Amino acid sequence: MAMMCASTYAFCQTPAQKVMKAERKVDTAEARLERAKEEQRKASDAYRADVKRQMDANDRTIDSLKGKMVKPITSPENDGRKKKIDELGERNADLRNKIGQ
Repeated sequence: MAMMCASTYAFCQTPAQKVMKAERKVDTAEARLERAKEEQRKASDAYRADVKRQMDANDRTIDSLKGKMVKPITSPENDGRKKKIDELGERNADLRNKIGQ
């Protein structure tokens, strides 16, 4: 008997009750979506800040390596420095592409 009452109550909702229940679900889903968007924005901002920090460090290293180069620039002693400068420049270009700059 109790089972029959419970099932009748669950399945015999008025249209207004069904609308209210659906509206609550929509409101809950919208709130979850907003929280997820905010979390994504925070994560994205943190990622961008980290990428910019890495690019700045690479730029400082490039400047340091350029300062240590001997004259003439085509000297074999500069080959390792040139290679490292090129690698860091490519790395910065990749990082800029990742964050859309």
